[in-house]
Amino acid sequence: MTSFALPLRSAPGVFFIFLFYFNYLVPIWALPPGVYAIINNVFSHEDEALVITFNGINEPVTVTVWTDDPAQHWVIAGDDTMAQCVSPEGAQDLQPAWGDHFVTVLLGVNYVWTIKNRGTGYTIQDGGQTVFWGVEDAVAGAGVTIGAGTSSETQKWSFESI
Repeated sequence: MTSFALPLRSAPGVFFIFLFYFNYLVPIWALPPGVYAIINNVFSHEDEALVITFNGINEPVTVTVWTDDPAQHWVIAGDDTMAQCVSPEGAQDLQPAWGDHFVTVLLGVNYVWTIKNRGTGYTIQDGGQTVFWGVEDAVAGAGVTIGAGTSSETQKWSFESI
């Protein structure tokens, strides 16, 4: 009879290396579906949390001070290992889309976004993972930009379940 316990006990380093690689070097899967406030990793100059806010159809989304206003609630839907749909909670027939250097909200036609945990925050990218959501400056009213990755904390987000 062969025992598998001895080889595992004799090589804990291999298991540790696997867990380290799995948890830190490989991006963590996307966000579970639900309703969230999407908070920028960089707080305002007044040390206030800035969240993505829906401003209406064909309007750019902005970051505003978190007040838990319904316009700050976003529905994340879809398989959490693939690109996901994002919609304002009060207008789920709409979805964020590419605007002119900013994220805008249009009638939903399967705009999808890749939301990945990168260890220090989530990134939100297009389905092909070529551009990132971010803010140029962490101030209330700033538009949510869409552009090339910079590795800046202003392109990282946290999600607070509503």
